[in-house]
Amino acid sequence: HRVRTSTNLRTNLYVLGISNAGTGKGRAMEQIEELFNAAGLLNLFSGEPVSDSGLLKSLHMNKGRRLLQWDEIGIALEEMTNKKAAGHRAAILRVIMELFSKSGGTFRGKEYANHDGKSKRQDLEQPCLSVYGASTPETFYGSLSSRHVVDGFISRLIIFQSGDPYPKRRSVGITDVPPELISEVQNIEKLATNDTPQGNLDEATKIRPRVVGLTPKAEII
Repeated sequence: HRVRTSTNLRTNLYVLGISNAGTGKGRAMEQIEELFNAAGLLNLFSGEPVSDSGLLKSLHMNKGRRLLQWDEIGIALEEMTNKKAAGHRAAILRVIMELFSKSGGTFRGKEYANHDGKSKRQDLEQPCLSVYGASTPETFYGSLSSRHVVDGFISRLIIFQSGDPYPKRRSVGITDVPPELISEVQNIEKLATNDTPQGNLDEATKIRPRVVGLTPKAEII
């Protein structure tokens, strides 16, 4: 909700770190949490979704912006893609895929067959869900089928896989978050959601991220 490219690409990323058990793949998640904590932005975190409705509720509670850090995401994928998976579990993956595609538009909520008017449809304007998951290669690749290639799930992922199955152990110790990094993150958060407001009310309600240009090399990538 802060920036976009001239082609309306957004900053919602689905990133996956794959490495063997005991290789420290959870360390990056810890660092991100320490950074967000130091910057006062823990409200951006979402808990692991139990259902598609729970995930959408989490996004609604924070104006459509959440970061979902999902350790052992391969196990969850096995559960969600299993033929015997409960409907609310199986729907999580479908919703995550659709949220990615709707980041520059509107995600239409569920239509309930209610007669008292209390369960109204809740739409999400320009939802921005980012996912950072970690898994072992056996669990992650074992949970996939050819369907995940055809339906576009794999194409939405940026996958980083360790090339060293047994990296040398090293002591990390206690680290402090660099003050300049905290400041940068806070400055991004302070950017206007509406870069071209047309009146006070418009500034508070409309989402118009600023357009950031790309270099020719970045355009090719």
